[in-house]
Amino acid sequence: MEKNDGQQDFQSLYRAYYANIYRFIFGMTGNGAEAEDLTQETFLKLYEYLQGNGGLDHYKAWTYRVAANLTCNLLKRRTTFRKIMSGQFFAGVDDNDAERHCLKAQEAKLVREALDSLSLRDRTILGLYQENLSYNEIAGALDINVSSVGKILSRARQRLMKRMQQGAYHEMSR
Repeated sequence: MEKNDGQQDFQSLYRAYYANIYRFIFGMTGNGAEAEDLTQETFLKLYEYLQGNGGLDHYKAWTYRVAANLTCNLLKRRTTFRKIMSGQFFAGVDDNDAERHCLKAQEAKLVREALDSLSLRDRTILGLYQENLSYNEIAGALDINVSSVGKILSRARQRLMKRMQQGAYHEMSR
């Protein structure tokens, strides 16, 4: 779906990228309603851009860039990050699986807290990588050199692992 000089059908772009953009934003915000709103806003911006300018060279990178910028702006406006954990996590759990689900919930909480403690840049690059974007697409989405992506991603992973280890240590010492 790259480079189509304005002939690309908006509906096919919407169908192709909607779920991935939603998942990316949800991973950044931890909130389904906010993810839905920002995903809709991302596609509204894409629609408006296509109406005014025709085509794009790289639809996927452009769409993720808009989504990342909107999400970062939302997170910057927040005074505190919301936690993902909700009562829905345990829906449908039987007694035999309760311990396993409890451990998964603790692990999810640890990961969420570690992610929330990272900079927006680290969270964004990890989220884009998790969405299986190529280094070229990540570079386009973040407006950085493709040669920098690997180094930035590696450092973000290291910081995430360090924060997770620190969080696990603090959990065990309680």
